[in-house]
Amino acid sequence: MATVPRLLPVEDDGRVLLPADLREKLGLKHGDLLSVIETPDGLLLASRRAAIDREIEQVDAELRQHGVTLDELIESGREIRERYGTVAPSGAITPQGFYATVTQRPDVAELMRRLAR
Repeated sequence: MATVPRLLPVEDDGRVLLPADLREKLGLKHGDLLSVIETPDGLLLASRRAAIDREIEQVDAELRQHGVTLDELIESGREIRERYGTVAPSGAITPQGFYATVTQRPDVAELMRRLAR
């Protein structure tokens, strides 16, 4: 997906205009957020979706090191909320639901304690 590098001018106020074809290709619209990551090679601009996907992958990798996948954790939370009725009428999880989700899985509770450090 890499393309030929483009030189873009930096305006007096620090703005850099992304060419229309790149904005269209990435689905960027006025007001969208870009993630700016400093790398050894310079700056990496990533769409918000790409940044979220990368963070989800990092969380999943950390969980897998402890024998739990992100999908398993999410499904376990759903099962516990259904079993204990810990979902508010609005569909939001209640504090009791979160507590039940964490405390019902000792491995998850231990992982949460480690990640909180």
